[in-house]
Amino acid sequence: MRTSNFPATSRAARYAGAEGIGLYRSEFLLAGDLSGASSVAAALNDLPDEDTQFEIYRGMLEGMAPGMVTVRTFDVDEDQLAQRSSPTLGGGWAADDGRASRQGLRGLRLSLTRPELFQVQLRALLRAARHGQLRIMFPFVSGVEQLRQAKQMVAEAAAELARRGQQAPVVPIGVMIEIPAAAYTADLLAREVDFFTIGTNDLIQYCLAVDRADERVSRLYEPLHPAILRMILMVRRAAARRRIPVSLCGEMASDPALLTLLVGLGLTEFSMTPGAIGVAKQVLAEVKMHEMRAVARRILRLPTVDEIERELLAALGRLTVTRE
Repeated sequence: MRTSNFPATSRAARYAGAEGIGLYRSEFLLAGDLSGASSVAAALNDLPDEDTQFEIYRGMLEGMAPGMVTVRTFDVDEDQLAQRSSPTLGGGWAADDGRASRQGLRGLRLSLTRPELFQVQLRALLRAARHGQLRIMFPFVSGVEQLRQAKQMVAEAAAELARRGQQAPVVPIGVMIEIPAAAYTADLLAREVDFFTIGTNDLIQYCLAVDRADERVSRLYEPLHPAILRMILMVRRAAARRRIPVSLCGEMASDPALLTLLVGLGLTEFSMTPGAIGVAKQVLAEVKMHEMRAVARRILRLPTVDEIERELLAALGRLTVTRE
């Protein structure tokens, strides 16, 4: 069980029983509030330089030692980055107002268009890796080509540090599975990385074509949709075949009922806010893996969300009565 958070709450995470930080959203560094900002839209005069980032990452790694810390590289879109362009990092970044839509130019895709910005972050991360257990995760990956470009940039960052006389340790590299393209090519991506994290919030949104902010369709945002459950299972199996760890983050992990079903789908590693860890640990302590696997097998044969919900609640009720 890991927390999905940032340095200011590492003490709370430890108190709650977290075994590490499963998702550090590094884009919070772009918000100017290093204690943990709630929005990357906050004003900032300058992007954090390499030394600033290094100190933050090092402090987080030392604070969570010996636990693992997974840092997701900047996951912002072009509008958010344009608001905080920096002359020292190339500057002059402006969103293309001629485009009708900017959907999809974010995460790793955007980082690859700004190699100087990306290299600064990668060098800071590799320097910090000497001070704890670090994993680097790339967001919004849709194919092996992007992943290989990013891995090459990690190698270049390590080579630059070596030229400075700073040897960087080998750091596990992973991807966030959060769009259908990544889920359907999970078997191919698994050959290239050391771990997966399933990001359920975006995976549900993009798979079901539902914008949760749009009240007209927000009711269609369904974590228990058969397509979502099958996609999660597919990713878990792809990771198992390559013997790489897979974790899950997002709101699904914080829902006790859904958490038990995820266990039935074969997941054992979850990332959530510190406040959800206590309840999750209690729920998991009462769950028997073989029972939930049987429930999951039945649920995967059901065609509608309503039927899945009824079966899950009924199964949990039966299991509770049996134990009592």
